[in-house]
Amino acid sequence: MKNSTYKRIYGLVLLLLAMLTTKVAAQISLAPTILYIHENRSIGEIYVTNTAQTAQEVNFETKFAYPQQKMDGQVAMITDDSVKAEQFGLDDNIRVFPSRMVLQPGQSQVVRIQVLPMNKPDGVYWSRFLASASELTPEIGTSTPNGVGTQINFVVEQNIPLFYRKGDNSTGIRVIDFKTNVTEEGLEVLPRVQRTGNSPFLGTMVAELYNEDEELVSEVQNSVFFYFDDWTKITFPMDTDKSPVGNYRISIKFVTQRSSISTADIVSADLIVFEERISILK
Repeated sequence: MKNSTYKRIYGLVLLLLAMLTTKVAAQISLAPTILYIHENRSIGEIYVTNTAQTAQEVNFETKFAYPQQKMDGQVAMITDDSVKAEQFGLDDNIRVFPSRMVLQPGQSQVVRIQVLPMNKPDGVYWSRFLASASELTPEIGTSTPNGVGTQINFVVEQNIPLFYRKGDNSTGIRVIDFKTNVTEEGLEVLPRVQRTGNSPFLGTMVAELYNEDEELVSEVQNSVFFYFDDWTKITFPMDTDKSPVGNYRISIKFVTQRSSISTADIVSADLIVFEERISILK
């Protein structure tokens, strides 16, 4: 008797979890996924679309933040750096209109973002554009078809980076530290990067691993971002059936190109190549 009761409870829990997962799935979409605003225009647009099957109430705000990658490869969003916010933040100079909207299923609407003139040096400044969506709830006092009901309303938050290009912009990087480690997954490479110029470096990294016969052993390509000094993690898959002992050459290329960012928006830099020779011992 107890087992059957537990099974029913367990089944109800699974059903509830499934319903909650469906409920908190993405309710709106934002386009573009990265917004650049230029000083000569000072206004940008974001298209907000309701992808849910119910009406959504969407609220907008901006907040200074930037991603930072740790040595273990995990990315943390830094939101409490008041010093960097004072130097590079946009929040005091941004106007978002409208700040709230209601979208019917399938409906799209434009949000306009204006950056006000600011007395700061040339460079790229930024914030995060936050959109919080929740299902539009009936007004207090209305009843459901079956009488009074209880509803749990979830708020789903999405955010995208918002950049403002002011004056002349430049960016670049240099590798200031370099660590390697052999793991079960392959050869782990950890370059520490120092950003140069007055703008974050956004682009693509192509890393290649060559053996002592100059044969390509492995290649990895990732999108990268360096707002300040940072680490990045590269894992070269290697054949675990063979001994990795030997001499290798590592070549890492950094290029300011992204499929999600137009060439008119991205801050460009010359191709940056870093090479290092390593030996894996027994």
